[in-house]
Amino acid sequence: MLKTSDSYWLSTSQLIELQPGEKVQLLHRDGDNYPAFRQFGASAPEIMMNCLIAPSEYTEEMGATRVIPSSNKWEDWSRPVTQADTIAAVMEKGDAFFSGKVIHGGGANVSNKPRRELAMAYCPRWLMPEEAYPFQVPIEMARTLSPRAQQLIGFRSFHNQTLEGGSLWQLNYEELGSFLKLDE
Repeated sequence: MLKTSDSYWLSTSQLIELQPGEKVQLLHRDGDNYPAFRQFGASAPEIMMNCLIAPSEYTEEMGATRVIPSSNKWEDWSRPVTQADTIAAVMEKGDAFFSGKVIHGGGANVSNKPRRELAMAYCPRWLMPEEAYPFQVPIEMARTLSPRAQQLIGFRSFHNQTLEGGSLWQLNYEELGSFLKLDE
């Protein structure tokens, strides 16, 4: 993703819990939050990266995330898909990264145990993130974070220097971190 931006935001962070009896989730691409890029299909810039962290193992019966391998490389993104096209991403305690172009969705939980995962998605800093962390995280808490973590959740400006872009997320051309007095 750094080929499209000098840095990125945390777009969304969710603890997902599929209870026994949970139905299968609709198949989707997370990058479709930004429909302007859909027309470019596989050649679109990488605008979303996902990280799934399993706090404990989970199985297909527990509702493992269903993915369609290589769907990020398809030329025709209007191609119809079904659950039969998917495979279960069974996970051990750990994590997995995948492109926001990959078609995926939570599986049905047919077990008697809940399935949990921490799902985090990242997007380039020049796109609007899914969640508005500056309205969720109190400034007092943001002050305790590193400058990198502050930037990741929207408390610092973005300066796209490597790719010859400008600066974003400022107030009257002032660095947001300075305006918020995060360095004092």
